[in-house]
Amino acid sequence: MNRKLLAEGMLVAAVATAVVSVLTTWTRSGRRDRNGIATLESLDRLDLLDPPWDTALVVVSAAVPVFLAVAAAGVALGRRRVLAAGALTAGVVLAAWALVVLRSPLRAAPGPQLALISAFVLVVTTGVTTSAQRRQK
Repeated sequence: MNRKLLAEGMLVAAVATAVVSVLTTWTRSGRRDRNGIATLESLDRLDLLDPPWDTALVVVSAAVPVFLAVAAAGVALGRRRVLAAGALTAGVVLAAWALVVLRSPLRAAPGPQLALISAFVLVVTTGVTTSAQRRQK
């Protein structure tokens, strides 16, 4: 198996894990479980995010699926810069989002930890994939 194909497969798995991490339970309060997006909305409504970071984090976090789709398109089209831009942006935003939730007074579920792991894997596999594509040319 060639290195480029293996690297692309790892990146696709990292993108899928990142998507799953956003949709898993991030916090629990009472009988309600909240995914990443609902948790961020709760933090904003409870005024637990300081301006101007509150608006910026809500807007950018909502765009994480778009960044992940851009990364996947970069893999499919063989565009190294597109792949790197989408995956690195998604990884950084996902990590920041998870850290905000983990540092908040809300009771965290496994979602933020999975998001941190997937963000790390996303950034590492982006480096491996882009270097493999560079060597193929």
